[in-house]
Amino acid sequence: MDAVDLTQHVDRRVDAPAVLDHVPTAVAVVDAVGQFTWVSQRSEELFGYRADELVGTNVLEYFDLTWNTLALESIAYAMDHPGVRLPTLYRVHVKTGPPVIVEVIANNQLANPTINGLVVQLRVWDEQQLLDQVLESLGRGDPIEQTMDLITTVAAEQSVRSSAAAFDATTAGFPLLAAAPAARRMADAAAVLRPADTPWGQAAASAAPVIVEHTSELPAALRIAADTLDLAACWAYPVHRQGGTEVLGVLVFWRSEPGPPEPSTQTVIQRIVQFAAIGMTRAEQAQALRHAAEHDALTDLPNREKFFRRLDRELAAADRRVGVLYVDLDRFKQVNDSHGHAQGDRVLVEVAARLLAETRPTDLVARLGGDEFAVVCPGVTDADLTAIAGRIIASVNRPIEAGGATFSVGATIGIAAAAAGSSTGDVLVDRADAALLATKVAAKGTWRFA
Repeated sequence: MDAVDLTQHVDRRVDAPAVLDHVPTAVAVVDAVGQFTWVSQRSEELFGYRADELVGTNVLEYFDLTWNTLALESIAYAMDHPGVRLPTLYRVHVKTGPPVIVEVIANNQLANPTINGLVVQLRVWDEQQLLDQVLESLGRGDPIEQTMDLITTVAAEQSVRSSAAAFDATTAGFPLLAAAPAARRMADAAAVLRPADTPWGQAAASAAPVIVEHTSELPAALRIAADTLDLAACWAYPVHRQGGTEVLGVLVFWRSEPGPPEPSTQTVIQRIVQFAAIGMTRAEQAQALRHAAEHDALTDLPNREKFFRRLDRELAAADRRVGVLYVDLDRFKQVNDSHGHAQGDRVLVEVAARLLAETRPTDLVARLGGDEFAVVCPGVTDADLTAIAGRIIASVNRPIEAGGATFSVGATIGIAAAAAGSSTGDVLVDRADAALLATKVAAKGTWRFA
């Protein structure tokens, strides 16, 4: 290139306003009282308003301040702090059509005499697409772990920029429902701590957010792990049951920068927590419905349907012996006839507790109906079955205190067993029932093999 060409090249100037009009987001300048002083042409494509319609009007005319309770605080924060502020979410009224969620980034240049305002960038919020996926997951009724995994993805985006984890607060030990890799490693590091010493345990206990502005404030196990992962802050937010106060879970956000969440970040976290509350509440309700469908309402033992499902599964599962104890109470009708069904119900509840106490952890105790119970015993010998039957009979024979009265009932048991794959659940139970009936006739209060 010769000297003339070089001069011509250098003299070319970029038309800055023209460039800004082609930026794929809307750009505006807002003065100290919130009025637009300049707006790029892109605003019309995104929001329906021409630049000349917006200039001279106040930004608050377009923001739905009821949607984001921190909207005014975020604006005031940006006005008071020079430089670039993190993205804030607002719902904006467009000229035609429903409101849209936009992400706003403000660069406070009020002290710059050339600009004398906030340089504002507005774009339709991409993270809304991720939250839409969360809503779709909720609508489909996906497993709560799958929905929480989507929520941790949202938390990793620009507005929150964190490694997030979701904990179940209704189960001892606070098991993880989902976690980003760094958050999972922090949860693993906390295994040596009591829940009360963790931010999520404290958030669940207090039912309020726990904001750890710097990980140096954490117990040593977490502090060391955070240093290794270059994490500087931890925020734990309880997730309440919808319409109630009980804490169902806790969302924990780990961030590389120290300090509390900014107003913009709080806005996104609030939305995430709301969605988590919907998911966890629905999961709890679904679990309650499943439990009710599979358990006896009085004793809370598995019901007949769950008993037979478990028995058939054990018979088909492996090459091992499966036994069934069919238990019928003696003298129970006298309790109902003499003292009423309420007292009879109390006796049944106590019998259920005694059956659970005398069987093995691998066994399943069920109430088949009335005063009849049954036990599935996988992986047993004849000696195992007779030992369990003997313990049950001895336990049920002990006096039962219920409702201020003492009752004396007993138990008679029929036993049947089969190798896995050699029988069906119906056949095995019929054999145990036949043994029970024969024992009832011959010697109540004892057991008999089929």
